[in-house]
Amino acid sequence: MNKIYLVIIIIFTISESCYKNHSSGKLYFPKVMQYELSILRSNRNIIVYYHPGDCSFCYGSILAISKEFPEIPIVSISASKDHKLVNYYLEQISFKGISLIDSTSLFLQKNQKALNFNKLFLIDLQYNIKVASEYFDKNSKAKLIRAIAY
Repeated sequence: MNKIYLVIIIIFTISESCYKNHSSGKLYFPKVMQYELSILRSNRNIIVYYHPGDCSFCYGSILAISKEFPEIPIVSISASKDHKLVNYYLEQISFKGISLIDSTSLFLQKNQKALNFNKLFLIDLQYNIKVASEYFDKNSKAKLIRAIAY
């Protein structure tokens, strides 16, 4: 009888672990953001960059990503409530992607686990994370290139 309980506990633990791993492999977008992203349906991949909004280094990263991957739509998601500042920086780098402001912090709340360690994501149309990285550097660039090729 004890063996049956042990097997049930092991199965439950494995199932719970798989569920948690699967759910963290996806970005969750509030409905308003989903509407904005719906225009990207003709693309297979989307690059998402989450940043505080008042960081000039972050806009340099967005510019570098835009130059490296001009064929992939880029979504800039800012945590700043200062729309004018975000728009100013994006105009300065001639950003052609989609800019979203997470002024309610709903995106941050729903994706806290993923955003603790990563700010740059390559996702598919179902918002599944294909690549996640903390920064845009040579290593993350290589990961993005490999994922886009497949």
